[in-house]
Amino acid sequence: MAEGSFSLVKDLIYRSDRSVEKFLAYVLLKYSENDIFRVRSLSRFSEYMKCSRSNLYNAIQKLVDSGIIEKEVTLITILDREALEEVSES
Repeated sequence: MAEGSFSLVKDLIYRSDRSVEKFLAYVLLKYSENDIFRVRSLSRFSEYMKCSRSNLYNAIQKLVDSGIIEKEVTLITILDREALEEVSES
């Protein structure tokens, strides 16, 4: 199995028992570079997240409102990594 496929399987297993917000926190922590995560399409990202766009938007907005991340057009910036880790692990 290719490394990328194995990583996707691990991510989906992680997702299976977590809320959208918790999985989003996990993905941002795992795949961000220098606390920046690039999103070209929220529609495609919601497909990867296995949730509706509405649920993804709500999860992003909740983290923005909490001051944990900042969302620009194609970038999500982690502002508080420790708080994001707490969300991911809760």
